[in-house]
Amino acid sequence: MPALFDLRCVLGPVGVLPNMNLVEKLADHAKIDIWSMVPSLVDELGDTPDVLARFSNAKFICASGGQSLLSLYSCMHDTDIETVEGPVNPEVASKVNEVVRVLNLTGTTEGLFIGNLVVERQDWHWFAFHPYSGFEFKEIEPGVFEHWIHRNEHWELFQGIFQTFPDKDSINLKDIYIQNPRNPNLWAFKGRSDDVVVLSNGYKISPLVMETLISTHPAIDGCVMVSPSN
Repeated sequence: MPALFDLRCVLGPVGVLPNMNLVEKLADHAKIDIWSMVPSLVDELGDTPDVLARFSNAKFICASGGQSLLSLYSCMHDTDIETVEGPVNPEVASKVNEVVRVLNLTGTTEGLFIGNLVVERQDWHWFAFHPYSGFEFKEIEPGVFEHWIHRNEHWELFQGIFQTFPDKDSINLKDIYIQNPRNPNLWAFKGRSDDVVVLSNGYKISPLVMETLISTHPAIDGCVMVSPSN
């Protein structure tokens, strides 16, 4: 993508975990004007005003789940289709949006970013999608919607997930959304309809594996892992 728009892509140093110290140094010395960060870093930036002030001249920050700083794409999972988004904290990240515009992105490993549209700045936490995306939000209980994608006539160019799964015409992404009460075309991510726990750094955890491992300790009779966003 940078090559198509005559941009220079800056990656963090090898072997250094993304943290505010690294972000601060990049902001001071790398002259980056478009950033891509996992939600946990955006949240941390909102709680670090001295570093946040260095972003006043940046164009925007893309907030999307993943495992590397300044990476346009992130990692996920199999046919259950895991999405590129950890839960960003709306209250904390709103502080960031006051200084530099935050673009909240979602997508999948298998289909990348499908039809994300730019919303009004004050609606940064909500998602809007192009009609070619083929998305449907099925109401599974009052006010709660499950995210599906259906193949349409634009699939070859705009629905890359069906290049990955050519034998499928509909896929349940298993993400849970709520609808904006003011604008029915805006959606906010609220969790998963399966038992996958999505962390704000983009990592996914299977509770069953963790529960089984913890329960092997002789002092523990049973274990249940829960997530406030699921």
